[in-house]
Amino acid sequence: MVKCAAVNKTTVYLPAELQRELSEVARRTGRRQAEIIRTAIEQFLRAQERPVPRSVGAGDDAELSAVDGEDWLRKHLEQRDLRDFGVVARTSKLALFPK
Repeated sequence: MVKCAAVNKTTVYLPAELQRELSEVARRTGRRQAEIIRTAIEQFLRAQERPVPRSVGAGDDAELSAVDGEDWLRKHLEQRDLRDFGVVARTSKLALFPK
């Protein structure tokens, strides 16, 4: 369980049966109800899938790969001084770095 120096009070309304079960577990285990609720919420939140930014996969193209992009760069930039574009050649691959 995460230990926090500061806590916020939150009111939770529980159906009577759920409150009885919570009270019984707290009595049986010697734990406070708040601790049981915090633990349950932490476990629930950790189990949630993290959202993926909407931009991930936006540029997916079955007909174009990263190698194609490197070839395009070589073809279109070969006449220019690549250093002006922040392009560094590394083992036959191009790496772009913003200037």
